[in-house]
Amino acid sequence: MLPEETHDMPSGKFIRILRELPQKAFSDFFDESVYNEEQISLVQCIMDWLAQNVTMERQELGDSDNLGCLSISEVFEPTTLKSILAIIDRVNANAMPMAT
Repeated sequence: MLPEETHDMPSGKFIRILRELPQKAFSDFFDESVYNEEQISLVQCIMDWLAQNVTMERQELGDSDNLGCLSISEVFEPTTLKSILAIIDRVNANAMPMAT
């Protein structure tokens, strides 16, 4: 969805869209043939955080209390971790207010 399309949108619908973005963005991480239960659980924790808070700062990933006591750097390889960070950056960018 383009920012112009959200300008006149009711706030409830806009919030639903913001909450659906992480789910769509992280959908590839629910492939059980690629990711184990611990990895899927951690991604679910990230999605829950984003659903509740809309954005997530990178330093919040370093706090295992935010992620169900899992350490993201211990659960994912560096390449996958970079992908997760890129998704979070995209979600955060979509959640930022547009300058008018």
